[in-house]
Amino acid sequence: MRVVFHIGTHKTGSTTLQETFTRNADVLAEHGICYPSISSYPQHTQLIFADTDDEEFPGSFARRVPEKREAGKVQAEEFWNAVREQVTKSKFEVLLLSSEFVFGMRPRSQERLIERLRTFGEHVHFVGYMRSPASHYVSALQQTLKYGDEVIGLDKIPVLGSKYRAASRLPVDQLTIKKFERSAFLYDCICKDFAKTILNLPEGVIQSLDVVNSNESVSAEAMAILKDFNHYHSPGLRRAGNALSLALIDRIQATETALGLTKPKLLESMKHAIENELRDDISWLKDHAGLVFEDFDYDGGKPISYESRRLIENRAITALDRLVQIDWAACNALCRRLLIGLTDELIGLSHESYLAHRPGQKADNNYARVILEELGWPDGTRLDKTDRLRRRVLIRLLRDAPLAELQLTAQPAELSGKTAIYAPVLAELVIARMKLPDCDPATPAQ
Repeated sequence: MRVVFHIGTHKTGSTTLQETFTRNADVLAEHGICYPSISSYPQHTQLIFADTDDEEFPGSFARRVPEKREAGKVQAEEFWNAVREQVTKSKFEVLLLSSEFVFGMRPRSQERLIERLRTFGEHVHFVGYMRSPASHYVSALQQTLKYGDEVIGLDKIPVLGSKYRAASRLPVDQLTIKKFERSAFLYDCICKDFAKTILNLPEGVIQSLDVVNSNESVSAEAMAILKDFNHYHSPGLRRAGNALSLALIDRIQATETALGLTKPKLLESMKHAIENELRDDISWLKDHAGLVFEDFDYDGGKPISYESRRLIENRAITALDRLVQIDWAACNALCRRLLIGLTDELIGLSHESYLAHRPGQKADNNYARVILEELGWPDGTRLDKTDRLRRRVLIRLLRDAPLAELQLTAQPAELSGKTAIYAPVLAELVIARMKLPDCDPATPAQ
């Protein structure tokens, strides 16, 4: 048997690969490939804790607590037994596993893992991906802000050359490291490229794969909204996959395309500063590993601003617009559309509960006045029937929610976006939406 282990790195399409392998596990099995199911997760990270030291990955899977670490080792051994049982049940030719955490294991832990893998097959093949520094940072920043309010530091950018050299020393029979760029993949798809170049599946099977596109990108404007939205409902925390953030992300993705918003981009000054910091490392990859990133400036020579250099050196940044390009007018327009869309959902799904008791026609707290002013619905404004109904729902919500005491004032549009103003009411609208009976909070009302 041949063992193929996809090992990451982080932010290189790992979740897409894992969820696609899981969804197509029966198809893979028909062609002699076992992608084992060991838990509710589509990946196999829990397996590696049978071979890691106690100090490794303290922030993952509750490993900060000694009892949890020991329980994780016991569970990992049980999962390995489950893998062996699945493999021996049928005559598989390939055992396919995936965990982006393998790249981060200590060398001795990696060696123990490889020794274990050799009990399954005589040929061990590790497959990994690497992403250009600027692209990697934007992706990591975006993933953090989807569920938290922290602008991660530039120290989160991996030093790829050292990772490649460490991987090259591993006692595996075959090591494949590819660059993570759409143009580098056959079919412009990492999953189909993997199926062809690593698993050697027939063309017909490759074309029929049900590919899962996970962790879809959102715009820089959406990142700004989510940062303040998450700060309001969970300040200082990152609750990955929480229902509130997911509900807003779904609505953002359904809305932002209509506004012409695209994937986030670093400010050119920051991109140049990052590339200047890592040019020797990335050039080594080009010269020794043949990995050439299309978006990387190998020649350099562009001036680095004082501010960008200071941000690189300090590694601590709190203002998102000092990193990525944000169109604040478009950001404000997205906020407005989200607010009105959620208000319409409440009207459509709970007309009676929100309007049975007619609220007053005037805003009775400072925050309500600010929001209605932003929407162009201040007290005394003549509105059509639809906007009058929306206004009444918002007045009711803003009276009942813990927002009445917020002392906010509108920010001039030319100075910054208004995400801090809109975020609280967006959060309360999502909460109100999720409280409605027999409703899927991730699905906007039609």
